[in-house]
Amino acid sequence: TVYPNPATDNIQIDLSSLKNEEIKIELFDVSGKQLLESNTRLSLYTTTLNYNPGVYFLKISSGSYSTIKKVIIQ
Repeated sequence: TVYPNPATDNIQIDLSSLKNEEIKIELFDVSGKQLLESNTRLSLYTTTLNYNPGVYFLKISSGSYSTIKKVIIQ
């Protein structure tokens, strides 16, 4: 779960379903340029988004699990 969405400056990512796993988080702009890459084992990950308003894509992956969420920054 990613919230708030739309966001203004911070987002939180609820990773509690992937407990004790190494999780890779990546943020991309609409052109596919990677803006953020982070690895974590936290169940609740918070990051500050200091980017221009627009649409971005958040990729969350761990082992064989991978998902992409659309994030809107206002």
